[in-house]
Amino acid sequence: MTIEDHKLQIEPKGGARRAAPKKCRIQFATLVIWVGLAISPFTRANEAGDADAVEPPVAYRPANFSGAIGWGFRVQMRSTRTRLQAEEPLILTLTITGNGNVQEIERPDLRRLPRFAEQFHIENLADRSLLAEKTREFDYRLRPRHATVKEVPPLPFVFFNPKILPPEKGYQTAWAQAIPITVQPRAPVIPDRVEGTAQRGETPESVCQLVEGLEVLRSDPPVALPGPLELGALFIGPPMLGVLWYVFWRRHHPDVACQARKRHSRAAQNTLRAVRRISNLDASAQAQQMESILAEYLRQRFELSTVEPTPADVARHLEQTGSSKALAQEMARLFGSCDAARFAPGLVEKPDSWSATATRLVLALEEESWSSPLF
Repeated sequence: MTIEDHKLQIEPKGGARRAAPKKCRIQFATLVIWVGLAISPFTRANEAGDADAVEPPVAYRPANFSGAIGWGFRVQMRSTRTRLQAEEPLILTLTITGNGNVQEIERPDLRRLPRFAEQFHIENLADRSLLAEKTREFDYRLRPRHATVKEVPPLPFVFFNPKILPPEKGYQTAWAQAIPITVQPRAPVIPDRVEGTAQRGETPESVCQLVEGLEVLRSDPPVALPGPLELGALFIGPPMLGVLWYVFWRRHHPDVACQARKRHSRAAQNTLRAVRRISNLDASAQAQQMESILAEYLRQRFELSTVEPTPADVARHLEQTGSSKALAQEMARLFGSCDAARFAPGLVEKPDSWSATATRLVLALEEESWSSPLF
């Protein structure tokens, strides 16, 4: 037997050559599918954990931030009616869907949106959580104020996406599209259609009686004023009751004051960390972020309601909340320096001292507030 005969015996046929690669490909595809199914629960758990662990930065935080943290958020609106008369109600449903802390989202306040507040009377209704669909819904009752209203305005929804770097760029806005509506003026009421008539009240007999004789000259005694004891009890009693109720409340609710202290302390710590992070930026960027960080601190710590406060607003609000006039004026000067660096950068010589000044002012405000009673 020759060498060629041995080769013919051990060489596989052409069909077997083609079958072996095909079988390998099937086995490899099966292996990939099993690996994907095995690691997908861990991947979803990590994504959910990332959304819960990331804290949105204070810098560049929009004033209308919803508190939503995650990605893929979508917002939609639907209305029960599109044709109605002025002052008639419609039910508006806002649907929010996404990956993240959907169930922790607070109700968007439509009264803070100018177009909604100017065109509608707004009343909050029920809300629902659809866990399986990662959805949260909020209902509102809207009444058009006048017949010139043409639509339910588009609604912005600001959320934070932890996957975007740097974190300051993670604030995103999703929009719910406007809903066209037709509002007709209310039909005037015709006098002929008014049903019923007003009944005249009966005149009491004492009004029609004539007084004669000495009764005409009768003089009633003057009203006697309360004595000193009654006046003292009237002026001292309510304040004493208030003090006693305050002492009683503090003894039975000690945790409320403690929680408020912790919340205020957390706001100050976040502010100090944010100030340290921007200390190496250039003057313009540092001024813009510094003003945003301090404004957010004043909103969380002293309930400042102004979105972009001026130096005068800052000083007036701090004095009204019990801060010393010197600290209020110094904080106002820091806001003024930030405005000058943003709009007239040539007037600022040493922007590197802002971080130290802001840190000192925050610590001084915290020291003042901790030395005074919280309630």
